[in-house]
Amino acid sequence: MKKSSDSWKSKGHYLKDGTEWKGNQHAYNGKVMTGKTHTASSKNLYHFMDLNATAKNKILSKSKTTKNK
Repeated sequence: MKKSSDSWKSKGHYLKDGTEWKGNQHAYNGKVMTGKTHTASSKNLYHFMDLNATAKNKILSKSKTTKNK
C-alpha cells in the first residue's frame, strides 16, 4: 500500500499543554508542526497518546464537562 505524502494530516493534534490545534499544520523534519509553512514560531504538535498525563487530563476533563452540558 502506497503511503500518502499527506499521511501526517489527521484530526486530533494537540499542543504540548493539551490544547487542541485546529489551525494549519505542516510536516517538518519528520514532525507535525503548527502553521501552513515552517517559521521560527512553529510549535510541535502531538497525538493524544504522545502527551504527558497532565495534558491528557486537561483534555479528558474538558470532554467530560462538554458531555455534561
